[in-house]
Amino acid sequence: MTPRLGLFPKLLIAFTLVLLPVLGLLVSSYRTNLANHETAILEGQTLTAQAVAGEIDATFDGAFGLAWAIAGNPLAREMDPRRLDPLLRRLVTQYPAFEAVGVFDAQGRNRGYGHPTLSPEPRFSIGDKAHFRAAMSTNAAAISAVFPLRRPAGVMGFAAAVPVRDEQGRPIGVVSVGVTAAQLAKRFEEARLQPGQIISLADPTGRLAFHTTRRSLTPAESESYRQLAPLRSALAGIPTSGAYLSPLTSEARLGAFVPTLRSQWAVIVGIPREVALAPAHERLRRDLLAFGGILLLSGAIAALLGRLLTRPIHALEEAARALGQGDLGRRAGIATGDELERVGAAFDEMAERLQVRDEALRESEARLRALSEDLERRVAERTRQLEALNAELEGSRAQLEVQFAQLKALDTVKGNFVSSVSHELRTPLTSIMGYAEFLEDGVAGPLTEDQRAFVTQIQAGTIRLQTLVDDLLDFARIDAGTFKLRLEHADLRSKVLEAVESLRPQAETSGLRLNVVVPETPVELDFDAQRVGQVVINLLTNAIKFTPAGGTVRLALTQEAAGVRCEVADSGVGIAAEDVPRLFQRFSQVGVQHRGTGLGLSISKSLVEAHGGEIGVRSAPGEGSTFWFTLPASPTGSFGGEIAA
Repeated sequence: MTPRLGLFPKLLIAFTLVLLPVLGLLVSSYRTNLANHETAILEGQTLTAQAVAGEIDATFDGAFGLAWAIAGNPLAREMDPRRLDPLLRRLVTQYPAFEAVGVFDAQGRNRGYGHPTLSPEPRFSIGDKAHFRAAMSTNAAAISAVFPLRRPAGVMGFAAAVPVRDEQGRPIGVVSVGVTAAQLAKRFEEARLQPGQIISLADPTGRLAFHTTRRSLTPAESESYRQLAPLRSALAGIPTSGAYLSPLTSEARLGAFVPTLRSQWAVIVGIPREVALAPAHERLRRDLLAFGGILLLSGAIAALLGRLLTRPIHALEEAARALGQGDLGRRAGIATGDELERVGAAFDEMAERLQVRDEALRESEARLRALSEDLERRVAERTRQLEALNAELEGSRAQLEVQFAQLKALDTVKGNFVSSVSHELRTPLTSIMGYAEFLEDGVAGPLTEDQRAFVTQIQAGTIRLQTLVDDLLDFARIDAGTFKLRLEHADLRSKVLEAVESLRPQAETSGLRLNVVVPETPVELDFDAQRVGQVVINLLTNAIKFTPAGGTVRLALTQEAAGVRCEVADSGVGIAAEDVPRLFQRFSQVGVQHRGTGLGLSISKSLVEAHGGEIGVRSAPGEGSTFWFTLPASPTGSFGGEIAA
């Protein structure tokens, strides 16, 4: 006799067939989600690349602006190294975004060199460089391709060159501003929004100017991207995005290749494909686990139903077999409390009434068919309920994921827009400040008192605008979650005194007394010197702004057991009690005299709390105000930080 499947295998097969459409829906949903996720990733890389391209143009503009300012200086036409070297070194120290500044005569010989650490000697020549020859021959600005800089030796970078003209407008030399690949990479490290994301810049020949994960590019590494078809397309002015293989790591990436707007360079922004698509893979893994759980549950239900159904049936079968063999004293003895018990009772009654055997058997068969149909109906109904529930859950999950992706994309666009606008504003401000300093130094001739006052107003306004740009950039980074502290073990006392001295001329101009009380010995702890200095300057600037002439501004720094405390007190107009809770809120302005973005105190609060400290104020109308903040000995804040080497 051919073996037949038992009740339990049949139930298991039935449950499995019911769940097969669910598996099909999972696979279809995964493919759709994978395609949508890849499209969203590529859109995000393109937005980031466009923002970086704008910043690259701003960097070029800044380099040209500094070079033109130097070229217009009479000292550049004299080409006297004794006077040029100190000026150029002071400028390159003041503008750390540039590696070095040099002035070269018509033969390319160096007549002035400025570097933060390197000596001007020995002198060198750039007469063989293409950007030098281009600036001399065209009498216009030129940008070089990526090449190993002469000084520092072996470092990859590029240079912006402008001609130095005589009084008739003829070129008599060149001003060259050098930028290293490491400086560009450092500038864009904080622009990465996702793990594994890289940002690269390629010159018109296809050589890499920088790579955010490789500070020092070798010439071979710089050449590695030249054969990529998407890069050649971007250098031709056509942006493109998609999957590509990284020539440096042989890693599959999703990225965008975008040309810069005002130069024939290209920006590359990419992210590992596995990292980018990890959320989609993780969702499939969770769905498969859920499907496996449902399948196991179905098997357990099938096993339980099989056991419950087969046990009394087996007893009935044995009784029937015994009855067929003539054992009329054998009874089924079923006591399940359901329909099967009644079947057993009927069978026992049949044994006692053989004369009605046929009729009793037909009745039993009818009852068994009804029970089987009822069971199948219940199983089918339960299966439809599970499928409907699964479909509803899948729809809700898809809607939530779409909404989350939209919100994330909006945050990314907002952060990129604020960062791009801030960097675009910084370049003209740098040029304005440079020209103002040239005028103040008397480079263009002695100034009258009125002219010197105008220059002072220009510098004050430029500093104010730079502060507003920095506030907007800090706000964008804090809001986007990309802000990081640069912690170092340093002397807080010297940093506070440096901030005080930078504002003392402003206080004296306003007719104020500026008193300082600090410990006699250094106050050393781990902190971000730039950001803590920013907090001190914000509090001092507010105190000076709201204190009338003849008043006093007092700064006190004290060392405590758990860290340090800094207080800035003024004898100004004071603050009403109902306005105090709004002081540290974003874009909040208190009092009709207040001017600005309303971000200074909010950013100061974020910077102090990032160190694990606190900030507050005590004030009353007509009695002045005292702003204070504390810093712990060891930072315990919420922003990511790293100890500077």
